Amino acid sequence: MFGKGDPSPDSGDSRQTPGPSGSSVTSGGFSANKAPAGGGSVISSDLKVVGNLESTGDIEIDGSVEGDIKSRSVTVGASANIKGTVDSESMVIHGTVSGQVRGDLVRIMGSATVTGNIAYQTLSVEEGAAVEGEIRRKDSHKGAGAGAGDTKVAPIKTGTDSD
Repeated sequence: MFGKGDPSPDSGDSRQTPGPSGSSVTSGGFSANKAPAGGGSVISSDLKVVGNLESTGDIEIDGSVEGDIKSRSVTVGASANIKGTVDSESMVIHGTVSGQVRGDLVRIMGSATVTGNIAYQTLSVEEGAAVEGEIRRKDSHKGAGAGAGDTKVAPIKTGTDSD
């Protein structure tokens, strides 16, 4: 019943993995329906965190966070509710984020709601996702002085534009 990788009988294709003190943790189904690789951290659906989170590894959030999150990889589960900035190299958002989103790879899934500005290097948004805010591609020349993360936007040229 609580063996690693055994399907949960009442939660569809989610899987149970051992948690602290012998309890089980149901992961929200990032890419392979398993806990974050490399011993990542999980904020379960019944947990509310007030304060900032910082990790050099992976964080999976299924609960509620009121504060900023900085990590190598962040997965925002469908039941998650985040109020604050999410800053990560790679992130997948299934749930709700109210605040800035900054990442090299940002994937916003169909069940997601994001209210706030998004700065990205690579972005994908699934049909059905709700996104409200400014969306800007991050400048690839990091460390170029003030505003190094800002993107300069050039107008789109059409056949009727004069040079």
